[in-house]
Amino acid sequence: MNDKKGLVCISRGFIENNKDELLALFSKFIPVHIENNLLENQLKYFGYSNEFRSIKQGEIAPKYDVLFTRCEDESLKIEFIEMIL
Repeated sequence: MNDKKGLVCISRGFIENNKDELLALFSKFIPVHIENNLLENQLKYFGYSNEFRSIKQGEIAPKYDVLFTRCEDESLKIEFIEMIL
């Protein structure tokens, strides 16, 4: 998993109002560095996930959007979508 690095940005409002989603997210994503972005009112999490694509040494870690879907059985499905910058 060492080569499956990425960046996930989460707004403060989402963090304050979606605890179940955050618990599910952090079961699939391990943050190792967090930056507080006051101007955009969000936190930037740099970390690892088996859901990310492998990156080459020296390559910039991609940014991912996180899509949460509530299933009929009330479980949460999480998808990481790589952003094209």
